[in-house]
Amino acid sequence: MPTIFNGCGTWYCGKRRIHRVKAVCGSCNGFTELESYDTTLFFVVFMVPIIPLGKKRILQSCSSCQRHRVIDLKAWEAGKSEAFNKVLEELQADPDNRETIQKALALATVYQDELLFDKLADTLAGHRTDDAEIQAQLGSAYEYFSRWPDAEAAFRRAHAIAPSDDTNERLAVCLLKQYRPEEAAPHVQHALESGDQQKAWLVFWLVEGFIATGMHEEALKVMDVRDEVWPALAIGKDYQRQRRTAEKHRKTGKPIKSVYLAESNTGFRQGSSLGFGWPKYVAAAIFLGLLSLYFGSAIYRGQNRPVYVVNGWSKGYTVKVNGEDYLLPPGAYKKINVPEGEVTVDWPDGGEGPQTVTIETSFWGRPFNRPVFVINPDRLAILEREETIYAEPPVDAEHPPEYRSGQLLQEFAGVNHEFEPFPTEIRAKAGSRTTKTRVGLVPVTSPEDRALKAMVALPPEKLPDYWKRVLQLNPDDTFALAFLTNSMPAADALAYFKTRLGERPIRVEWHRMYQSLSDLADPKTDLKPEYRKLVEETKRAPDAVYLLGRIEDNAAGEALYLEAARAKPPSAHACTGLSYRYLAQGEFDKAVEWAAKGFEMNPKDALFKKRYVEALLAAGRFVDLLRITNATMPTETMLYLRERLTAHIATGEAGAADGEINRILGPRVGRIGDRSTMQARASMDMLLAEVRRDRVKYLAAAAQALTPDRFAQNILVGNYKAAVLPGAPAVPGAPRMARDWEHDAARAGLLYLAGMKAKDKTFADAQWKRFVDTLSTGDREGRACAAFASGAQPFDLAKVKEMPMEPSLKRVVLAAFAQKFPANAKELNALATKLDFERDEISLCLRYVMEP
Repeated sequence: MPTIFNGCGTWYCGKRRIHRVKAVCGSCNGFTELESYDTTLFFVVFMVPIIPLGKKRILQSCSSCQRHRVIDLKAWEAGKSEAFNKVLEELQADPDNRETIQKALALATVYQDELLFDKLADTLAGHRTDDAEIQAQLGSAYEYFSRWPDAEAAFRRAHAIAPSDDTNERLAVCLLKQYRPEEAAPHVQHALESGDQQKAWLVFWLVEGFIATGMHEEALKVMDVRDEVWPALAIGKDYQRQRRTAEKHRKTGKPIKSVYLAESNTGFRQGSSLGFGWPKYVAAAIFLGLLSLYFGSAIYRGQNRPVYVVNGWSKGYTVKVNGEDYLLPPGAYKKINVPEGEVTVDWPDGGEGPQTVTIETSFWGRPFNRPVFVINPDRLAILEREETIYAEPPVDAEHPPEYRSGQLLQEFAGVNHEFEPFPTEIRAKAGSRTTKTRVGLVPVTSPEDRALKAMVALPPEKLPDYWKRVLQLNPDDTFALAFLTNSMPAADALAYFKTRLGERPIRVEWHRMYQSLSDLADPKTDLKPEYRKLVEETKRAPDAVYLLGRIEDNAAGEALYLEAARAKPPSAHACTGLSYRYLAQGEFDKAVEWAAKGFEMNPKDALFKKRYVEALLAAGRFVDLLRITNATMPTETMLYLRERLTAHIATGEAGAADGEINRILGPRVGRIGDRSTMQARASMDMLLAEVRRDRVKYLAAAAQALTPDRFAQNILVGNYKAAVLPGAPAVPGAPRMARDWEHDAARAGLLYLAGMKAKDKTFADAQWKRFVDTLSTGDREGRACAAFASGAQPFDLAKVKEMPMEPSLKRVVLAAFAQKFPANAKELNALATKLDFERDEISLCLRYVMEP
């Protein structure tokens, strides 16, 4: 049999001298049509015949299973010629020899040559109408060529001369094939009367004949008699089908086609010799056609290149591409067609004017090369190219997702799915592995969501430009400001912030970042004159008063905060600033009061919400905390997950805490930052152990995590020396996270306490020095603590307690000071314990090292 793989291999082309007969297939035993014909075997490419491999004779090809016998056509013709030459010699010797005549007729039938058979039948047997055996042989041959009227006539002549059950049956078949069941019935009667089960098929066919002509009553009568004669057959599937069909249509008289009697194109036909000639020219014709198609396709695609225009911003806008307007909703895309070459993109709201990009593919690969071009006017969209592998059992993708952003034009190659999800399943061979790729737009639901995803998606060197682009479109994005501060050298960040400090109304967040960064980068710089001037210029605008309060000393600063917070209208930042100061002093009710006011004025600003949530957490206002953090956005759920778990555990609702985690571990949202289910579970178990303040369960979960906090692990098992922080790399001009000093100071303080717990004075003294050095690199409060710790300034308990320092750090500083200054230990430890409301790994470590 011919073999094809992906359209290439061997195949038959052309058919001639075709013979079809309805019979039982010797391979699959199905009652179907068997076809024989002359053909040519070709080597084909994409089913196009290219090289002839020889002419063949196909014998009895089954229409169901396609199995057949094949013989070389030359051998077939040679055998036929040899056999007929021998018969002709015998006929020449004795023209009227009965056996030789029968042999000649049989050869014409065996070699399926109807034209030759007709000549022989007329010449040799036309006058032998009184020979029953020859007439029966003629009837069988006509039957083989599906010439049922001729077969009927021959069988009638044979039966008239020498009646027999065999001619009766053959005559019945001829009549049934011509849909004359009433005439066939007498010729079937002997089968019923004999009771011979071998003849039951004939009765079955008679029933089929009645059903095929709509004579269902007659069919049922025959079936009743038949089932009495052969009751064992009545339960057969085909017999039951006959009865159901007849009973269903007995009233309508509707003819029902019989697969046994119906024939499509049986018999012999010469076929066309065209099938043998056209393959010679097809290769050239196909080549020329494909060449024309290729050129046409290349030209058409060059003039109609699909391009995706995406909106990565949080607001909708209209963009012009080659002068045509396209409206893009936020976070949406639109597929358009443009001519290859220079494409003009103009987004009037973007403030940069028309820009030009080049979209181009190679002419010689264009019809087959389908890169995905993406135009992003705002240059903020985070585009994701990922792959998946379809296999059983499931396997992980071989390559991690690739993320791109920050460019007007992006090009992706080798993509199967464009801006659509992967199908849940595909058709493939069992045991195979199929890799598919897709390109899509990573959804961004909020400024904090954008900040987190951009940090994962972009390399560090591209982040500053990305944040600047965000701030160009939304100068009030506090997350972008914070992340920009942490992704640039201090001098560059300060220069950037200065560009918009003169804008009015006052851009408070820009001033806040500028003040904080100035304090860290150059502590000697005195910004007070600059901001006193701002207060005068703005006639004591509340926000200006607040900004001055941030850099004034404690008492003066608090007075300015109160002035700004009580103004009409008040400064929302001053309210939140007061909340922060009271929070650091342990006055949680006041912290909640002022945080609530700031949040009410800016309910959509994540910074104000975060401060309010922090105050509620410290004050134990868990019902209110759960209410305002009951977000619908997945990013917000993750943002406040620790606080929500704390509220559930603190109120005795452990089941609710488990439910929160299970919802997050169920349908994961997005792919940026995702890990495997096992690692995600370990991470969540660590978080839950921190919230429960369960050291044993935290260590068990950390042992399963891929990237646990080795510092916390070592501290909590008492291996404090292994937890020592490595030295920071001294890279001139390298960006430093603005709050890194707080992180390092907290850990140095914990190491000092761990050394004291272990009574390892040498180690504790070394870590105290490191603790002091780290504080001295911090902000004004950090440097003041360093002065107290080093003895440069006399220890002032009141100032330390009032110091507006981040509570997560201040709790460690107070605990360390309690060890260093035992005379004040009681008050310092009390406030440290009070400020230890954030249940994180630092809290877990702090509680452990403070245990006796």
